[in-house]
Amino acid sequence: MSEIGNVMIAQFSLIDELQDAIEGSSETKRVETLRQVTDLFLSANRKLSEKQVAVFDNVLVHLVENVSNNGLAELSERLQEINNAPINTIRRLANDDSIAVAGPVLTRSTRLTSTDLVDIVQRKSEAHRYAISERVELDETLTSALIEYGEARVLHRLSSNAGARFSEEGFAALLRKSEGRDEILEALGLRTDLPHAILRDVISKANETLREKLLADAPAAVRASIEEVLSLLSATVENSERRQKAARQVVQEANRAGFLNESTVLNYANFRQKDELTAALEIMTGSKFDFVQRALASEMRESTLIVCKAAGLGWPVAHAALKLNPAKLSASDLAALEHSYSKLTVPAAQRTLRFWQVKNSLAS
Repeated sequence: MSEIGNVMIAQFSLIDELQDAIEGSSETKRVETLRQVTDLFLSANRKLSEKQVAVFDNVLVHLVENVSNNGLAELSERLQEINNAPINTIRRLANDDSIAVAGPVLTRSTRLTSTDLVDIVQRKSEAHRYAISERVELDETLTSALIEYGEARVLHRLSSNAGARFSEEGFAALLRKSEGRDEILEALGLRTDLPHAILRDVISKANETLREKLLADAPAAVRASIEEVLSLLSATVENSERRQKAARQVVQEANRAGFLNESTVLNYANFRQKDELTAALEIMTGSKFDFVQRALASEMRESTLIVCKAAGLGWPVAHAALKLNPAKLSASDLAALEHSYSKLTVPAAQRTLRFWQVKNSLAS
């Protein structure tokens, strides 16, 4: 008789033991039965057809419902790298709340589809998402889900995973979430598949120490791109500094002449004169130019509201300033911000602004 035939006969001889395990035998007996069924599968899995694998799947799916986490974790370890592992059993393990059970198959099982994994990303814990972020290959749909639902540890692992593939929108979203997290910026900056526009933004966000580290650690091809971006940024910064200096002079003259009022500031915002708007808010709030500049560019839109309200300006100016931020706002988001602005008082905004300034000075 063939090896497969012997295996199947042996498998069917376990049915009585399986039934006993399901109906209330000891934990030791249930785990031992699970091991025996798994042993049988692994002894001939390379020769089994999908139909034959399905027979084992049916047995295991029933058996795992009556086994403790220790037994399930052992099964997950044994099946994690088996390319034809019983699919429903793998899905059951991957969806277990215990990361000791789910982790091995989430990281290594090729039986889980991108759809399976996205569903787990959306429903399960950060530990589950981290296990998925360690997979050898991750497609764009999966990385987008991990970026949306993942926190710092997952995002860092994802950005440093050479087998992860990102859409350009995915890279942009990951960059947005890197705010204040140099380890993510560093991992992104060292990737060989990073679009040039995203690399430019990474270098722009990086401080001098991180820029030096990227240059030192980057592969040759990436290093050449970083050097090119740094050269362009240097020229851009010089031009920007000249524009800012000129804008501040214009606004200071307007202020001395008594023309710096709400109408003037609204014109700056409506005509997208960002440097003039920033310079005006610098004077009207007593803040530093670069502080106001960061507040207006922040993803936290409330920052723009705080600065405009602290300057005593109405909603039309705040609305126009919000539109200068490249990230678009939905109608419902805009309505919510307008409502918040109407409730915010000038003294409250000024107190908040002073607190941010103190916090910023302590951090620098």
